[in-house]
Amino acid sequence: MTSLMVETEMVESEPTMAPGAEGYLQATRQPSPHVLLVEDNPGDVWLLREAFRECGFSCEISIIDKGDMALAFLQRQGKYQRVRRPDLVLLDLQLPGKSGHEVLERMKLSEELRRIPVVVFTSSDNPHDVERAYRNQASGFIPKPSEMEGFLRVVSSIRHYWFQTVIRPLETVARLQPQE
Repeated sequence: MTSLMVETEMVESEPTMAPGAEGYLQATRQPSPHVLLVEDNPGDVWLLREAFRECGFSCEISIIDKGDMALAFLQRQGKYQRVRRPDLVLLDLQLPGKSGHEVLERMKLSEELRRIPVVVFTSSDNPHDVERAYRNQASGFIPKPSEMEGFLRVVSSIRHYWFQTVIRPLETVARLQPQE
């Protein structure tokens, strides 16, 4: 299988925020959200990109199709030294090389990476996969839908929950750093 390597793109739309979030976002001066999609199925990559666009979710999306490359990206190794760390990882489990489970385990053992939320987004609904993912501190487990409407619901839910409702750990760190 040929590698998609890493693709990064901006999905642009009009921003929407939860009530009261404007002041918080101005105080933290955060750039647009960055989502790392670790997915080897080009069809699912296309469906997710389209869902992000149709939902109006302005964000940077980096796409990697292999588990070992995802770890290199997250750890900023080699050609990934200058990449921006993601605010959220969407992680498939069935990947070439290191599996999604292995990527998750390594992330949660790393002091630098453990605070990045990881949502497992996979075609598996095997109870053993679900249990193992949560045992390894996945932030969520979402079975992949089979149609575009399902992808739209998933992306809309991710946007609302992870980028409009909760304060993620990395945002807390940014708030604690002195403002210039």
